[in-house]
Amino acid sequence: MKKATLAMATLFTLGLLNLTVYAGQWTSDAKGWWYDYGNGTWPANTWQWIDGNNDGIAECYYFDQYGYCLMNATAPDGYTVDVNGAWTVNGTVQVKNVEKSDLNNTEKTVDMTNPKAKLEDMTPERSTYGKYSTLDYERSGENWKGSICLNVGNGEVYGYYDYYLGGKYSKLTFKAVPYDKSFSKDSKDIFIISNQETGEELYKKKNITKETNVFTGTVDVTGVNYLRLYADNKGSKGWFGYLYVKDCYLY
Repeated sequence: MKKATLAMATLFTLGLLNLTVYAGQWTSDAKGWWYDYGNGTWPANTWQWIDGNNDGIAECYYFDQYGYCLMNATAPDGYTVDVNGAWTVNGTVQVKNVEKSDLNNTEKTVDMTNPKAKLEDMTPERSTYGKYSTLDYERSGENWKGSICLNVGNGEVYGYYDYYLGGKYSKLTFKAVPYDKSFSKDSKDIFIISNQETGEELYKKKNITKETNVFTGTVDVTGVNYLRLYADNKGSKGWFGYLYVKDCYLY
């Protein structure tokens, strides 16, 4: 496979350059290319810097929820990749110089069968325009009562929850859905999960409308002390809308 790079123009400012560079090997099947860390794990729902040929220069790739590298497509955060799956900015491939010693690092295997905690059972450190849902809302065959409810503002305010994780967890999984009855015709939300201390966006989904179906995600929260979940509709012509988030399991 040709060396490829994926990324976003803002990744540098979001701290992606500080992420660990992993060594492993590219593998392909009938569905596409994926990256095997060599320890039974692989990147999914994330951007990842990889030095594919161990030349001290890493490139950044986006892997979908199934672990496949996107190619000639648009990532969930709105940034595009070329036919080789490469992140380019104005036609220029984005790269990162790495130390050879970095390439010996491998990601710790995470047991995704036994969660250690659940956000909904934790008391948030802070919240604004947020509350746990008391509505018996049914969507896609699931009841969303008791889920984290992010009350999205009109472009001037946003709903958020801050949780203290203390750097004890590696992964977060979640489900989310818009409360369609609260969305106006032109409402479009943005949902972001971030490291509150550094400002790094760990997950981002844009253009959420009342028609958006249930979506899920897996987020790397390794070393995160304070985690923020927030939603906003800045720039949207619509009015307020609620976003429900549940099954927020920590591993």
